[in-house]
Amino acid sequence: MSDSLLEILRRTRVVPVAVLDEVGAALRTAAVLVECELPVIEITLRTGAALSLIHI
Repeated sequence: MSDSLLEILRRTRVVPVAVLDEVGAALRTAAVLVECELPVIEITLRTGAALSLIHI
């Protein structure tokens, strides 16, 4: 069973914030963060692609 978002946030000391505008960059960023044991990311809504990237 996977952890709830709230449980993950409680364990995570740092939540990286990203300004992303393309799928490739979002996927690479997410992969690196997971490798570094940072399983969450906050995507800012500063680009036109931001909302669609959140749904990946």
